Amino acid sequence: MRIDAHVHLIPDAVREDPAAMRESDPWFAECFPEGKGMGDAVQLSAMLDDQKLDACILAGWPFRSIDDCHAMTEAAAGAARQDARIAFLGMIHPLDPNLDDALDHALKLGCCGVGEVNADGFGIHDDRLLYRLAEACADRKLPLLVHCSEPVGHAYPGKGTFALHRIEKLLQAVPRCTMVLAHLGGGFPFYAVMPEVRELLSHAYVDTAAAPWLYQPEALTRVADSWGWERIIFGSDFPLMAKKKFTKWLNIQGMAVPEEVWGDTAARIYGILPNQENDG
Repeated sequence: MRIDAHVHLIPDAVREDPAAMRESDPWFAECFPEGKGMGDAVQLSAMLDDQKLDACILAGWPFRSIDDCHAMTEAAAGAARQDARIAFLGMIHPLDPNLDDALDHALKLGCCGVGEVNADGFGIHDDRLLYRLAEACADRKLPLLVHCSEPVGHAYPGKGTFALHRIEKLLQAVPRCTMVLAHLGGGFPFYAVMPEVRELLSHAYVDTAAAPWLYQPEALTRVADSWGWERIIFGSDFPLMAKKKFTKWLNIQGMAVPEEVWGDTAARIYGILPNQENDG
């Protein structure tokens, strides 16, 4: 299967009045300044056709408001109902007083995991709240997609602060939760040459969302050499970019990427069945 395991859309109500959300949600305002495009379900389905993908995994947006996170889950489930190629993650706010109920509701709607959780987006500073969410996901055998940030390099909208030490603490705190560390894990897997880090990563994976904006293509081979290709999952971060951009990035060095990266690992981790393959 060919799967884009990290795509986004924004609920219709927010896209129709983004100014109101910018006023109440600092992270949204940073990531979606005036004039910045936002994906919708129609564009997502068109992308799957254009990129000849069998499926995608729709990651939720980490809104500051608990109610907006609920609405994100509903919008994602709605997109999945419209197009069987779309699987989705529930967006669960760590401060939700009814966190378990929200998780169970997302499961009833058909979610295949939770995320993309983002401490900066939620506006939380106590990472123990993320640990609680990860424990609840582990109880339900749901993988957790986590936004990760590089501790060095250029600043950009949406970079965030969830970097190496915080990632390490999360992995240590909840070793029984399967986690996907977005954006090549903020570089954390580069340290997999250290035995204790490799052990810590035994229940984790990384996706490649937005990687062409952040790294040279050889970043993938460095992760693969120290940790294994089977730990890398293709994700584009659509609508920021799509598979064609990612493929062009790889072609800079003529890099061959194993088939498992393009979808097989994502299908296994997220439980995507090969019954909706795109024959286009």
